[in-house]
Amino acid sequence: MRIIIESKALLSALRSVVSYNPFVDLDHKVLSLNKPYTILGHHMSELEALHERCKTSHQKGEVKPDENANPDDPLVETTADHLELLLNYLKTKVYKGRIETEQELHRRNMCTFQMLRLLFRPGTTVYVESGGKLAAHVVHAMVNDTAILSDNRRDFGPHQILLWLLRFDGRFVGRSTTSVVVPPFEGEREITSLKVFPTELFDKKDGGETKARLEAQGMQWLKLLRGQPAFYQCDPSDRAALVLQNRHVVRRNASEESMDFEDAASHKPNIREARKAGSLSGRVYVDSAAYYYEFEEEAPEICNVNDIGRNLAMCGCEEW
Repeated sequence: MRIIIESKALLSALRSVVSYNPFVDLDHKVLSLNKPYTILGHHMSELEALHERCKTSHQKGEVKPDENANPDDPLVETTADHLELLLNYLKTKVYKGRIETEQELHRRNMCTFQMLRLLFRPGTTVYVESGGKLAAHVVHAMVNDTAILSDNRRDFGPHQILLWLLRFDGRFVGRSTTSVVVPPFEGEREITSLKVFPTELFDKKDGGETKARLEAQGMQWLKLLRGQPAFYQCDPSDRAALVLQNRHVVRRNASEESMDFEDAASHKPNIREARKAGSLSGRVYVDSAAYYYEFEEEAPEICNVNDIGRNLAMCGCEEW
């Protein structure tokens, strides 16, 4: 079942509360939404607050009904009436108290599979576990079973959460997409035990330590993109780090010697000798652009986020 919105007042109300949603164009004259009407569920509290403001303003006489009133003004009589109709339908026919129940679970760091989408509003900054560590990404969208609210069966397919992050391809920094699949689970589950979860919950848990660490790494990453000397140290038992040292580093300057890119790139790391030598360290010059020029197949794909940057300036991730 679809909800089709043609009311100018309702469309204006939605534009006033939705800052970033790449898959819904609110500039059209008609808005068609399929179940489970995710954009409405994500913004129920804001729509309820707007409805109360409109209703209160009319009761106080601050906004008087006027047949010549601008229908795009969020504080006109029709907005209050139309919002009331929409909210009543959603509460009694669609969500039936599920949102309030799920929000109460969120306060205890718990969630359910059927209402998982409430956690992943587009623009939300999330942590993703990768290689035993947490990395920050931004929610682009979430793909789920359209019958997840109306069907009581237990064999739902997995949720796919589409994400993006910033990467450098040797020339430009741009957004690059990735995704995380969350398999179905029964009952309740700790939010921070998922493969991906909102940063806000974990930041409260560790006092912002992870956030501060990632912000510091991001600043260091940005500086290194320009190409500059740095001090490099790695554990020789980490093969990836050895490859990084011997291929990604352009010039090594630990003992007033230099190594050009071709030599560094062709030098094969000797794992056995490196382990005997102990920790590897020294001053290096990082030139990612030259590295990706030489090894084009390793350059990440960027600018593949399917939203052409619409409303990106209002994305909540920039407030992180």
